[in-house]
Amino acid sequence: MERMHERRLLGQKWSGYLCPEAEMVLSDNIQHGSCLAIKHSTEDIVEVESNKTCRVDLKNRTCSCMSWDITRIPCKHACAAITWMGREIYQYCDWYMTVDAFRASYAPIIYPIPDYEKRFVPPEERVLNPPLTKKDVADHALDE
Repeated sequence: MERMHERRLLGQKWSGYLCPEAEMVLSDNIQHGSCLAIKHSTEDIVEVESNKTCRVDLKNRTCSCMSWDITRIPCKHACAAITWMGREIYQYCDWYMTVDAFRASYAPIIYPIPDYEKRFVPPEERVLNPPLTKKDVADHALDE
């Protein structure tokens, strides 16, 4: 209950499109991808040259470096391709990385459970016996 409330307050402070941590990763990827060379293959598939050549598929939101596939935030290769094509980078970020998704996750309220007086049960009365088995039931029937 308290954690939900704390995160609800935290989410209200954020004003960007992505959560701050995702925004930081995306900014680094944009910066590191700004100097990479691009070769066009099709409308949505490009080859990006860095230490090794990577294939970026913007339509399927994948990159052969697998970083975009794992983090769901465009990697430096994807950022280079998206910027080179003049497209909006945020449209390639998954919705669950957004501030709106974070706020929606913590919007439900967990209400406190009112305190009420409970009957005190001494420890010696708190015996929990195992369930009856078929053998126990048969033995019980013979005793009767």
